[in-house]
Amino acid sequence: MSRAELAWPPPPADLDPALEHCLRDVGAGMRFVHHPFVVDIYSPELNAHYNAKLQHKAQLVAERSPTDALTLYERPYRLSRLIEIWRDGEADQAALSEALAWVWPDAELDDTLANPLVHDVLALLHELGFCTDRPDTPRPSTDLTIWRGGMPDGVAWSTDIEVARFFARRFATGAPEPIHKATVAPEHVMARFFGRGESEVFADPRTLTGVQAVVGG
Repeated sequence: MSRAELAWPPPPADLDPALEHCLRDVGAGMRFVHHPFVVDIYSPELNAHYNAKLQHKAQLVAERSPTDALTLYERPYRLSRLIEIWRDGEADQAALSEALAWVWPDAELDDTLANPLVHDVLALLHELGFCTDRPDTPRPSTDLTIWRGGMPDGVAWSTDIEVARFFARRFATGAPEPIHKATVAPEHVMARFFGRGESEVFADPRTLTGVQAVVGG
C-alpha cells in the first residue's frame, strides 16, 4: 500500500469569517449557512465550496449595477437589498420598478402588515406610483373585485378566486384558511403582477372596501 493511500484526507478549509458569522442552528444537529450570497446546509467539508461561491458572487456584484446584481443574491435577501438600493439612491425609478416587478412575486414571504419589510415595499410603491411586470398594462380605471386566501391583512390579492383557493389550501394542515373578497379602487392598486399566473393585485389592505369572508369559497 502506498504512502498516498495511507495518508489522512486533508482537513477542511477554514470557513470565511463573513460566513462563519452567518451559521444558524436549526435543530436536530443541523446547521445552515445563511448569507446573502450563500444559503445552504452546512458541512465543514464544504467550506472551500462556500468560500468560493461567496468570493465569486462578490466579484460579480462589484461588476454589475445594483439592480442587475440582485439575481446574485439568495431569495431571502433580494427584497431587503432592493429596499437598501432605493433608500441609498443607487438606482433610478425605472430600474427600481423593473427590479421590483420580479423580486416581489418571487419573494415568498409574510406579506401581512405585521412584516416591517412590507411597509418598506408600500413606501417604495408610493414613490413609484404603479408597478407591473407587464409594461402594456396600465393602472385599472374601474374598481376591481379581488380575492385572497387567508386573513385579509396582507397586500397580495388576486382577481382570480381560484388563485385565492390555492393559497387558502397551500399550508393548511386541516381545514383550508378562509377566503376573503374585497373591492379596491383604481387609485389604490399599487401594482399588478402576472408572471407567475396569479393575476396578483398589490394593495394596502387598509384601503380596501367591502372586505368579507366568503363562506364555502
